[in-house]
Amino acid sequence: MKRNTTVTNSEKYRFRTLTGYDEIVIHLSASAGEWLAGTTRANDGSYISHSTLLWDLVSRMSLTASVSEGFRHTLHLSPGMAQYSELQLQAEWGMGLP
Repeated sequence: MKRNTTVTNSEKYRFRTLTGYDEIVIHLSASAGEWLAGTTRANDGSYISHSTLLWDLVSRMSLTASVSEGFRHTLHLSPGMAQYSELQLQAEWGMGLP
């Protein structure tokens, strides 16, 4: 099963796409829904939609039990868990402090 394909979109950033899911159910508050409809300015002045950032994060979730060794210690991931750092996302997305 193919999942988490990385693609380059029109904003010139690399984001992961959702594959391998049969269904995704997300419950949002009204304020979270409003945020999701917005955008954020990246370091280069371009804008990226919040929904693109959300789907990139969701695509990083484990579909099955697995082990992640990307940080200081091994982490056993259950389905629905993900491991990443804010600094890693900042670098990948080109956002935050330069």
